[in-house]
Amino acid sequence: MEFDYIELIKSGDPILRNRAAFALGKRGLSDDRTVEALLEALKDMEWRVRSNAAKAIARIEPRDPMIFDYIVNIIGDDHEGVRIDTFSWIAIMLNSGFVCDKNQIKSVVSYYYDF
Repeated sequence: MEFDYIELIKSGDPILRNRAAFALGKRGLSDDRTVEALLEALKDMEWRVRSNAAKAIARIEPRDPMIFDYIVNIIGDDHEGVRIDTFSWIAIMLNSGFVCDKNQIKSVVSYYYDF
């Protein structure tokens, strides 16, 4: 049985949303519908959902400049767990061969030193 994780990520149950974000990252599909659902999940009220959405996006599109910008923008998240996970995934993206400009690196470093 195939679950529709994109529908589950919109569930009223935070546990289901969290598991759906994680599963979407594991599936590794980079279709527009998946990426849009994960980008929306970056705004979720539950920190674990935001964290797993960031991980999933970094796994799926590690070299996409737009995705990098979304990931960088959540470094300022209120929850420490999301911030730590985000830094980890930025490092993975950079190590995967992602090339970014100096301004993107400056924004990552400035977030790091602000916390």
